[in-house]
Amino acid sequence: MKKIICLLVASVFSISAGSVSAEQVIREKEPYDDTVYPVTAGSGSCGDDMNWELNSSGVMHISGTGNMRDYYTEFETDVRKAESDGASAENTPVWTDYCPWFKNNNPRAITSIIIDEGINSVSESAFGGTNVSALIIPDSVRELGMGAFSGSQSLKGLVLPDSMETVPKAFAACESLEYVHLPNKASVISQDAFYGSYSLKHIYLPNSIKEIGLGAFENCAALDEIILPDNLEKIDELAFAFCDNLKKVSFPKGLKEIGKDAFTGCYSLSEICIPDGTEKIGRSAFAVEDKNKISGIRTVYIPQSVTSIDKYAFNSEDVIYGFKNSAAESFAKENGNKFVAVTESMYIAPTNINNNIDVLNDGNIINVSAAGKNIKWVDAQP
Repeated sequence: MKKIICLLVASVFSISAGSVSAEQVIREKEPYDDTVYPVTAGSGSCGDDMNWELNSSGVMHISGTGNMRDYYTEFETDVRKAESDGASAENTPVWTDYCPWFKNNNPRAITSIIIDEGINSVSESAFGGTNVSALIIPDSVRELGMGAFSGSQSLKGLVLPDSMETVPKAFAACESLEYVHLPNKASVISQDAFYGSYSLKHIYLPNSIKEIGLGAFENCAALDEIILPDNLEKIDELAFAFCDNLKKVSFPKGLKEIGKDAFTGCYSLSEICIPDGTEKIGRSAFAVEDKNKISGIRTVYIPQSVTSIDKYAFNSEDVIYGFKNSAAESFAKENGNKFVAVTESMYIAPTNINNNIDVLNDGNIINVSAAGKNIKWVDAQP
């Protein structure tokens, strides 16, 4: 994966950006803007020891050392979080100073960005909506502001440096983004990090990741398979919501919590295997509104470690496999799901992805496909 991304980025050594912050992103995909905008060249200071220069060809160069000046502040109210909790809020940005390179230029007039080694941070919305196709952030950068590279319609490849411990809220609505390589030391993927990146197909998730934030991959419609990292403990609200083509999710054994609406609207999921060790499944975590979009009946495997399953976590048509006198059985009874009881002897040991295993059950050979490091159960009688 990393090799593929690096080849892509090396072929177009430029850095892509986006100006729209995550809260401003709407669900509908924006029409692609192929307008050729004129460039007004300019230069100036953008930090105590940092300078910017934009030439007449649309190439932006950030040079110097240290932190970029803050040009745009955080939203006063986290609207999408409030809406997910059933509240309403005003989306009111507070402006401090506009990025100087945008004063005389449409963001898409910038076709390439070079950030020198020695730069430690990039401001909020610094390169919003620019017209570049690949992005390499230098190793010296430790922080990217909210929306720093959001709304980049042409961005296809992204490599983030290992110096970053948090994947920032900076790449929402990068609608052409296909390949992402995350930092090997990152522990958190921030809220809305890749929200609305409809074309995202391949993403490297390092084992250092412990939490995937609210809406981090929401509306990433091209994702068809996700292998979640071994040390992941929490999948937050809406993390993978409305990923229409997501067919397979490999959950790690150490996962503790799956948040509210985490996989809601994932119509292509036909099998859901919750790993042993998971404790809580949030409201509507795997629910879908339009049941006509689901092909066939979904099967759900829930281990005994799960002690809390909130309302509507699964559709009433889903078949629930679990242990007797467990939270899984209680949920099935309360929501009208068919329940299939399993026993300890029906566990299948973890195996590698895409391996098939033949399992002997009451004299019958049952072939099942093992997914990642999940624990799977063979078929059983109600």
